[in-house]
Amino acid sequence: MTRAEQPAKGRRLRRMLVVSRQFPLDFDRATHGIFQRLQNLMRAATHCADAVDALFFVPANCIGQVDTAHYEQLFRDRWGIDLTLRLAHFSNLAPSWANAYLRPVSNIRYNRDFADTASIEQARAVRAALRDDTDVVLAHRLHGALPVHLAGTLGPLPGCVVDLDDVEHLKFFRELMRPPFWPGKTLQFLQVPAIAWAERRIAARAASMFVCSERDCRYLRRVLGIRNAEVVPNAVEVASMIERPLPAQRNCKILFLGTYSHRPNVEAAEFLVREVFPIVRQRMPNAELELVGQRVEVLSTFAENHPGVSYLGFVADLEPVFDGAGVMCCPILAGSGTRIKIIEAAARGLPVVSTTVGAEGLDFENGAEILIRDDAASLAQACLDLLASPQESARLARAARAKTQRYDRRAVIDAVADSFRRAALRA
Repeated sequence: MTRAEQPAKGRRLRRMLVVSRQFPLDFDRATHGIFQRLQNLMRAATHCADAVDALFFVPANCIGQVDTAHYEQLFRDRWGIDLTLRLAHFSNLAPSWANAYLRPVSNIRYNRDFADTASIEQARAVRAALRDDTDVVLAHRLHGALPVHLAGTLGPLPGCVVDLDDVEHLKFFRELMRPPFWPGKTLQFLQVPAIAWAERRIAARAASMFVCSERDCRYLRRVLGIRNAEVVPNAVEVASMIERPLPAQRNCKILFLGTYSHRPNVEAAEFLVREVFPIVRQRMPNAELELVGQRVEVLSTFAENHPGVSYLGFVADLEPVFDGAGVMCCPILAGSGTRIKIIEAAARGLPVVSTTVGAEGLDFENGAEILIRDDAASLAQACLDLLASPQESARLARAARAKTQRYDRRAVIDAVADSFRRAALRA
């Protein structure tokens, strides 16, 4: 049997190329959802390919400061991934009124969120990173898919898999729907179809397009006609988490976890501090709220005096934080994708209260494994009910903990590796 005739299952690829804009410059802090998903995808690449190359787009001033050999060692030591690293710089789009509001209406290459990887120069960087034995290209998120797609206009490509993760035009639309509003913002709604059209064109050239939930997969198939959409859920090391014993007693403490460079997390945290937690505190004066995650200082509430609220910032070891909390509250109001923070909390036996958007894409049943509420008073009451009832809290936590096994990293990595093998066969 020749190599080309080998079945997808168990087939070894010669080489894979990973293209991404998300470079883990600081591995200690590269722990939030985007990096966890990227790590899972890259581990799947090492499972099925003899060699892995990685091309990251970074700011131009970063290239001369990064020792690629040192970072290749960090990838091996910290993520367990053996790779050859290449860096290329972002594209520069001149700031102007036309580039901000008019040109993105017809072409995603001018959209402020995607312009840094969407030029022919970045496409040439992708082609330069390809080798004769590259069997599959993995484009991480739409930012990585744009230069790969453009590279396809310059010459043939091997099999391509796109990890869309979030449906970007939906995410963009939802963020526009959130305040504040200004006259020019209305024009930005006209940019949504260009993003959707780019996602559709990219999917047409790809062997497969990954999204993180069944909901997003159905949407892409039904609305955009993307038939090669495939669900790759966000995943964590569930097995090690569910083996840990639970604390004997939970504290009257609410936890919110996020990276505050991400606008939906900022809005959720400030909504929690200003509108939800004061209701909790009024009825349960000993209740506390902890905000954990990078760049917590950007929150407007950080400099204000809110009784019972602690801003812990980045915490390297989250186990004591989860063990010390009584409930995780995830009042996300915008964005898309699935919240790894909810999976992690559930796997650690911490009950979760969330908005509908916050729990979107996760297979947790309201009332059985999670409490879903969508206004400040209802969110506060749900938190109060769990903090005041250890029995109900433990029941909800046990049910959610059992459900998290479908989000275990090992099973997801195996499934992704099979998808990469199939992509090589379709090329």
